[in-house]
Amino acid sequence: MLATVMLSLAYNGVYDTAILVSGDSDFSYTVEDIQRIGKRVENASFKKISSFQLRKVCDRFVLLDEYLDRFLIEEAQNQSIWARFSKLWRK
Repeated sequence: MLATVMLSLAYNGVYDTAILVSGDSDFSYTVEDIQRIGKRVENASFKKISSFQLRKVCDRFVLLDEYLDRFLIEEAQNQSIWARFSKLWRK
């Protein structure tokens, strides 16, 4: 569904640059179609789940691992990274 919405919005000129927060390589084909329309696609993902194919086709890639300190809660520093994420998602 996300791929369809991205394509539809690109075709209708709603955006110039899409920011895709995913590591799923299945989006590679959608990204290429959006770029054929003349739009840009930037990708953000964590290293552990990031697809090389998706990173390769996007116009820009941001590794979210490098920004963990900007969005993690300080009180949870003694927990594992995944425990902190699950806590954030429950809110």
